[in-house]
Amino acid sequence: MWEVMEAISFEHWFVFGLVLLGLELFGATGFLLGIASSALVVGLLAWLFDGFAWQAQLVLFATLSLVYSWVWFQYFRRRGDAEDDSSLINDRAAQLIGTVTEASDSIADGRGRIALGDTLWTVRSEVDIARGDSIRVVASEGMELLVEPA
Repeated sequence: MWEVMEAISFEHWFVFGLVLLGLELFGATGFLLGIASSALVVGLLAWLFDGFAWQAQLVLFATLSLVYSWVWFQYFRRRGDAEDDSSLINDRAAQLIGTVTEASDSIADGRGRIALGDTLWTVRSEVDIARGDSIRVVASEGMELLVEPA
């Protein structure tokens, strides 16, 4: 077995890294990217330093795999936290937040309905709003809009 380990060369690391990148194309959702890049880096170092011991190669591969995978997932977790317009594509009420319009009907006792676009929306407000007053959509709860005078 030790003979097999001593025969590991930079070509093996390059092939391993490319195979992992190929497997990533089948939908591993980024899981294999850190491991694949680690294999490619170890292959590059094994090519540059001809006497690179196989034990050092394996330790470096394991360490880099952990570090690269951790960095990769930190990047995506931070990126996923940032909400953009595409994340609201199926939440029509949330898309209206910030819209300023004219109240098409009066809002009394904190509740009412307004026409916004081609839809009649149920709205809530902390203050009474007369028909024709300017209002701003400040939040949404389900399919109900929370408005305030603009």
